[in-house]
Order: sequence, then C-alpha cells, then structure tokens
Amino acid sequence: MDYQSFESSWDSRQRRKPRSKFQKFKEAYLPFIIIATTILIVLVIVIGSSISSDPAHNDGTTSGVGGASMEALNQEAQQLMQEASALAENYYYQEALELLGTFSGDISQFQELRNLYNSYSKITRSMIAWRANEVPCLSFQVLIEDLAAALTDPKYSESYNKKFTSTGEFSKILNQLYENGYVLVNLEDLYEVSEDGSTYKESVLLLPSGKKPIMLAETQCNYYPYMNGAGFASKLCYKDGRFYNERMGRNGQLEEGSFDLVPILEDFLADHPDFSYQNARAILAFTGWGDGDEGIWGYRIGYAQEKEEVKAVADALKETGYTLACNSYYRRDYSASSAGSIQDDLQMWEHIEAVIGAVDVLVFAHGSDIGTSYTDNQKFQPLYEAGFRYFLSSGEFLWNEVSSQYVRHNRLLVNGYNLQHHSEMFEGLFDASTVSNPLRGNIEK
Repeated sequence: MDYQSFESSWDSRQRRKPRSKFQKFKEAYLPFIIIATTILIVLVIVIGSSISSDPAHNDGTTSGVGGASMEALNQEAQQLMQEASALAENYYYQEALELLGTFSGDISQFQELRNLYNSYSKITRSMIAWRANEVPCLSFQVLIEDLAAALTDPKYSESYNKKFTSTGEFSKILNQLYENGYVLVNLEDLYEVSEDGSTYKESVLLLPSGKKPIMLAETQCNYYPYMNGAGFASKLCYKDGRFYNERMGRNGQLEEGSFDLVPILEDFLADHPDFSYQNARAILAFTGWGDGDEGIWGYRIGYAQEKEEVKAVADALKETGYTLACNSYYRRDYSASSAGSIQDDLQMWEHIEAVIGAVDVLVFAHGSDIGTSYTDNQKFQPLYEAGFRYFLSSGEFLWNEVSSQYVRHNRLLVNGYNLQHHSEMFEGLFDASTVSNPLRGNIEK
C-alpha cells in the first residue's frame, strides 16, 4: 500500500485531529461570553433609557450609549474585566482584548478598564517567538508515592531506584520549573497540521516575555499489579470533576489521594493556573502488556464494567487537555524488532484503541527508535499505517525533526539515575541536586 492509500485510509477512519486552542476556546467559553455580554448591553440600554426618561432620576449621572447610567456601565466594565482576566490567565491575550473591545461605554472614562486593555496590548506587542526545537520534554515513568517501600521491594528495588521518580521529587521539579518561568505547552502548540491531516510543519509559539515553554510526558501509565504495595498508585479515578488515585498503604488499607502525575499536576495548576498555556497538560503513554487486562490506569479492561469506567477516565483526561499515547502494546524495543514484529504489536494495540479512542502519538519504549532516518525505512510503514504521526524518542539533548508526514521530538528522561549521574541534562530547568531524594543513596553507574 502506498502513502496515498495510507492517507485515504487515514481520512476514512477519522483519526483524532487535534482541535486548535482557539477552537476549544470558542466551543467552551465564547458562546457564553457573547450571550452574557449581549444581555448586559441590552440591560444597560434598557435601564439607561428608563432612568433618563424619568425626570425624578435625571440628575446628571447618565452617560454612554442609550443614556446608560454610570452604575450600569461600571457593572459592565467589571464583568468584562473579570472575564478578560480569566482568558489572559490562560494566555488568550488576543481574545481578552477582543472581549474588552465590546465595552458599550467610552473606555476613556473608565481608567481601570483602559489600564487592563493597555496592559494586554503591551504584552501582545512584546511576545517572544519559540521554535519546537527549543522546547524540552521532560519524561517520567509512573511516579513512586512511597519511595522507602519501593527501595525495599525484594525483586525490583534496583530498577525502581534507577528508572523512576518519586512524587516528592516531581513536586519539587514543578515548583522549580514554575519559579524559573516555564509554561506547560502541548505538541499541537508547536506543530501545525493541514486541514486534511496530511501535512505537518513546525509552527511559532508566542509567549509573554519571561516565559519559556516546556512539555511533560509520563509512560507506563498502567499501574501493573506487581507494583501494588511497592509504593505506587493502583488506580486513577475521576469523580465529580476531580482526578485522584487509589493505592494500597503499608497497613493494607486502601488510600485515596494524589499519588501520581495527573492529580499532582491538577493540584498544582489549581494554585498556579498560569503554569499552563491555554489549558495544556501532559502526554500520557501506556501499553497493553498482560493481554490488556493488567491495567490502563489500574483498570482490567477485559471486564465490561471496568472497560466503561476507563472510557470515562480517558474521555475526562482528553477533555481536560491531556494527550493519550501509545507506549507499544508489549512495551517492545522497536529498534530491535522487525517490521513484521512491529506490525503484530500494533495489531494488538487496536484492542486498546477500541477502549480509549484513536491516538496519533507514539512514545518509544526503552528509549528506542526505528532508526536515525525514516526515509526508506520498512519499520516506518506499519507505524504510519496504524495512524501514528508524532514520534517521541529520548536522548540527552533537545532534538526534533519535522517531515511533511510526521514529527519527531526528543524527551529528556527524568529518573533516579539521570538525576544523580546526568544532572547536566536538566541545567536551566531545575536543580537536580536539590530534587533527588537522599533515600536513594549512591546509584551504581
């Protein structure tokens, strides 16, 4: 099958094509803002006309369109400023300016409104352009809530110490990234895709002066049963608009809390909403290892009830802004796999997509890739045919490649080993020496 046929197949399957940030804004907020603003303007005109026609109230306090009272205009200004501030907090500065521009009065008479408009105008004029090859992607495996328990695990303690990060370390990293001016962005903020989904190119990201973009990713978001009791979360839950984890404590009792990346990040954003650019979140990649019933976020999808539960969690994550991704079905090293073996693995992955929906991001397992070049690479064909367009490998430095048919972007792996022995990877992002937990001791090279 040639690539034209692949594209036709791709279109017919209607794979997920990311909506733009402005499209999401229009769908979620703009209709309500327009309705609220229209009602407010109508009320201003009606109330103003009523007051101006009553001689008993014609005391010289009316002004503006339709003779609207200053009190009504003040209320309108306060409402617009509140809504514009919420937009600007998420870096929708242009939309905030357009909203403030709908004010029905004379803006020169309202200093606070005028100052806010001028402030946003100044920010938009001083935006800094960022290219995708300047944007780091920090990648974690599922986080360890109880590091002491993980380090005393009789079978996997050495692996946990080298390859994983604790929740405490992750929280420190978030705080340092925020203090250093970093802002969380998504892949779709860095790359553009044509309307028919066939052509990819690098875009320019504009951020206010002093802000720097960064991406986050997490792999093995499965919560395998063998990790239960070793300090890891055992399930990701969503209820009443809130993400939280379950885990088995040392006392054998089930606990609820923020024990992995998603709830911790959501808690952080609740206190620091300006850490996210236009509601950006993290990339979450998982496998189907164990015949698919050993866990997507701890759910055994071989059972109908849990399959429906995990669908609800997946939908909530995507709606919140998270990007779901494939970590290969059997968590295979694709660099050591044949094209046929990769195709077999991806055929199994279709069982996962049937539950959580189609994904177009592949995060290579074991730091692998399919080669330095994808041109005339037989391994690329089954990946492209399966619908993957974004390929995330790993290394010790920033790197990306943009082809008309795909995007490649490197990740920086954050784990105990690299925190100790390759701290230079994170220079300028966070201080690895103050992040690493002393419980780890000296990790062998």
